[in-house]
Amino acid sequence: MGYIRYMYMIERELRRDSNFSRKFELEKGNRLLELTIYSAVNGSAATSATSLLNNIEGRGREEGVTTALFTRAREIIQKVADQSGVAVNYVASTEVTTMQGWIEDSERGRKVFEWDKLEREGDWLTAMTLIEPRER
Repeated sequence: MGYIRYMYMIERELRRDSNFSRKFELEKGNRLLELTIYSAVNGSAATSATSLLNNIEGRGREEGVTTALFTRAREIIQKVADQSGVAVNYVASTEVTTMQGWIEDSERGRKVFEWDKLEREGDWLTAMTLIEPRER
């Protein structure tokens, strides 16, 4: 597939299949974000998920990397929704308190994703949003 650099970020599309399932890797600083967008089934919205790997060995920490990675992931999800004409559900779920803080922060997670719903269950925080295709 290929890769591009995005403000000192490496982006790779690893898989695209005929069923609209796509997988991307976004890498910046000491972090790697994996984004998978799964096909819509029977007219429903597609779904997407991310996994964030911290502390890539040999790389220093940079400020703002999490927000930069998730901002680009949000842009990719929007582009896929626009191209396919199908809404994409994005759900973030974590028990990591620093990531929960990022999700809830009005200048970070809330600003990037404009969450439709936040739920707490025990130590876990789950945030959900539906990314609609824009009019063509």
